[in-house]
Amino acid sequence: MNRVHYHMIVKSRHTKADLERAIDGSIPAGIPYHKHVRPIKNERGYIPYVLKAKVGGFDKQGRWTSDKYANERIMFRAKLGIKKVATVGDFFVKSKAAIWTDIKEQERRMART
Repeated sequence: MNRVHYHMIVKSRHTKADLERAIDGSIPAGIPYHKHVRPIKNERGYIPYVLKAKVGGFDKQGRWTSDKYANERIMFRAKLGIKKVATVGDFFVKSKAAIWTDIKEQERRMART
């Protein structure tokens, strides 16, 4: 198999081009990859797939199973010896302090109304 699938779910005002640039800029030179940047139209089926949730459904052979992603839950196994998280590009436009300042101000405005 020898491949890794990254899934990013982003709720933001980034354009498709911005997201593609962030992905392209995060891949080291010479590493082949492909990407699909598209909006999620129905998270009902997509989110369980990304999370490899324990849900019933049809497996790849077309048989019903109570845990259709059981064989794909590889990265969640303990003691794999590999890094399981990463940062893609300059994701946060604001610093943590600026984000918290905005949150506090928003809370103050909400409390006044």
